Amino acid sequence: MNGRVTLRPVVTCFLVVACVFFAADIALKSGHRTLGTVLFLVAAAPVLGGCLVIIVYDALVPALPVCGSGRCRKFKHYTYVRESHDGVIYRCRCGTEYVERRDKDAVRFMEVCSDGSVRPYMKHKRWGRWTPDAAGNSD
Repeated sequence: MNGRVTLRPVVTCFLVVACVFFAADIALKSGHRTLGTVLFLVAAAPVLGGCLVIIVYDALVPALPVCGSGRCRKFKHYTYVRESHDGVIYRCRCGTEYVERRDKDAVRFMEVCSDGSVRPYMKHKRWGRWTPDAAGNSD
């Protein structure tokens, strides 16, 4: 698994939940209150659970880390510059450029030096927070 969500499971989950909601609606309209209520709760649970996971994940793992000067703390403080062979390049409001690269086991955020080379800055694993990436290794 590469950590990316593909369309097939999302569509499949959507269709299953939609079918259960539809069945709950039919059951409720035909007078089967208990069955309709149970089906509605069964369909609503994954939707609410998925929303909760997204909210918690977004709160725990910011899209981009705080910049090196500590002034740019939110995603909106960064500007997309371009794609390169190293990854996606962003520029913070302070003017420093960073490269975001997604490796097999971690997302790396590296500072672009004045000579064009990159040096490790921060990283986070799939469910982790941004941490310093002094060596650039994946531990």
